Amino acid sequence: TQLHQSLSELEIAKSELARIQGESERQRNTIETLQADSLMTSVRHQEVLSLTERALDDANATIEAQREELKSVGQVKEALASSEQALKGQMMTMEQLKARHAQQLELIDVQLQKDKSELDRKH
Repeated sequence: TQLHQSLSELEIAKSELARIQGESERQRNTIETLQADSLMTSVRHQEVLSLTERALDDANATIEAQREELKSVGQVKEALASSEQALKGQMMTMEQLKARHAQQLELIDVQLQKDKSELDRKH
């Protein structure tokens, strides 16, 4: 009977060992799955980082190009302001010449009238 009891205990121990081995195998599979998931997450993280860095580089390049464009626009604006001042100066000179010519025309008209009157008196 002790032999039967020992065999029975041995069967129980064998069954417990198989259960523990099965549990250990499941845990090992879970660990491997988690490691694979971790690796995939790491790879995706690197991809996202790479894309983000590329996007930031593109954004910085765009910002720099816009800065240069703004500088260029500023230079054009300054040139236009300078041209506007020059044109205003020319317009003022033209107005002065116009006024002077108008005065000269009036003087010529007055002189013409005098000459005409004098001619009329002589005839």
